Amino acid sequence: MNRIGWFAALLLAISSTPVLAASFACMPNNNPPCMAPFPIEFSGSGIPSDIGFVLFSSPAVARLGLISDNVKDIVVGTTTGYVVAYHGDGTFLWARKTGAVGISGKPAIADIDGDGIPEIVVGTTDLAHSGGGVHVLRRDGTVKCSFTALDEPAPGAPNGIFSSPALGRLDATRPNERQIVFGGWDHKIRALRADCSLWWSKGAAEDVIDTVWSSPALYDLDRDGQVDVIIGQDSGQGTLPNGRQVGGQVRAFRGHGVGELPGFPIKLDDVVYSSPAIGDIAGNGGMSIVTGFGRCWDMPSCAPDGVAHQVSTFVYGWNANGSSMSGWPYAVSNQSARQISPALADLDGDGKLETIASNLIKTSGTDEDGVVHVIRSNGTPYPGWPKAAVTAATCTTNNNWLDSHASPIVVDLDGDGAPEIIEPSANYLLVWDRNGNQISRVAPAVCSGANPTQYQMQGQSAFFSTPTAADLHGDGKIVLVVGGASGNGIGALYAWKLPNSVASPKNMPWPQFRHDAMNTGVYIGDVIFRNGFDALP
Repeated sequence: MNRIGWFAALLLAISSTPVLAASFACMPNNNPPCMAPFPIEFSGSGIPSDIGFVLFSSPAVARLGLISDNVKDIVVGTTTGYVVAYHGDGTFLWARKTGAVGISGKPAIADIDGDGIPEIVVGTTDLAHSGGGVHVLRRDGTVKCSFTALDEPAPGAPNGIFSSPALGRLDATRPNERQIVFGGWDHKIRALRADCSLWWSKGAAEDVIDTVWSSPALYDLDRDGQVDVIIGQDSGQGTLPNGRQVGGQVRAFRGHGVGELPGFPIKLDDVVYSSPAIGDIAGNGGMSIVTGFGRCWDMPSCAPDGVAHQVSTFVYGWNANGSSMSGWPYAVSNQSARQISPALADLDGDGKLETIASNLIKTSGTDEDGVVHVIRSNGTPYPGWPKAAVTAATCTTNNNWLDSHASPIVVDLDGDGAPEIIEPSANYLLVWDRNGNQISRVAPAVCSGANPTQYQMQGQSAFFSTPTAADLHGDGKIVLVVGGASGNGIGALYAWKLPNSVASPKNMPWPQFRHDAMNTGVYIGDVIFRNGFDALP
């Protein structure tokens, strides 16, 4: 199926000696102001000239330990295949080229080999059927190992890794190691060992017969002591009750690679690009799964043989046994909330989790585009939602048709105990309170009547990746970091410190894409922060 056209349209040496960052001007009237020395451009001494820019890769924040202080480090991928690392004070650490193709997923960071020192794991995305793979870097940016033995399902088919790798202890025989799990465009779902050797692979024999865009979530769903792998995929064998071919599936493989959990796979009528989120949504001690889906089977340009048909339009919620949660699925419009990966948070403190799902991708020019949904645990809309995203156009009009391929994060920005929802659109970070009021400016600050107390976090170029919230400096304050480009089209990092924030797990329920630096996709209320990345109990 032709699912990479939109992606292809958007895609346009190592230094081990720290150097000062190349700062450039913050956009005027930012509130809070840009955190010095950010924004910083990927240019200057020791930085390769072909560094590219940040498109879909979201920053990972963790303490690599190269500099002995309490400041964490920022790691992100670029369109030309570089992994770039900066210290949280803006010092350039290193840039490592992984190959000829770009990085679209979020890096994962954790100690995977049990030596007490974190590694960085990235997937590379290839449209030309050669060059994709997974790479493990040491904390200084040198390559520890790589896995590039991707299969080609057909001549000319892509074989890249769009999926953000997840890290977890899946192998009970190696308790000190973490394994690497990811999906591939080459019709495979794989688990690697810490040395990049293949542990297990799921392919045609397990009905993985199409591209995998979704990123895995890792959790012991059936509580047998074994971490499981939950991931979406495209297409599948067989037909649905309505007689149509299976359009997509949600899988729950046992972490050791043998078998699938009872109640799975769940077969749907469209592809599943969205990455599952897992949490105790009902507040009853049982973990559940929520996910969006994708878009293919209702478009002649994507559907097999160009034969499109109407598809369901839902955000889905399932119990750990694969049954639907009470009140779910949640119906959405034809365009909204289809592809973006949801976030989970307890917005009102009732012990139950809300699901935040959106799709700010401009598709048809109708009022259904650009909608953000907040869904209660019982599958009903949270009061005040859904809402359209509004960004500044001119002093007299606003524009809610500006693309974002990012997912929402949920963080208490002002320290009042009520979390906010943050998501990029165009070159802004948009902010809503939990009741659906947009509290980022909807008019440029230079316009008459603009509210200077509202948030305005703006870059020189559009943001397509999810921001990351972290206590970057160890001072108890939350910093928002997002990757993009400078006005020169060169890769850049933007950062804003929230002066009234209080950094804590409670105030940062879903602080980054896939929830944590290991990309587990799991909300656990009593998460423990160690060395800058989350260690699940």
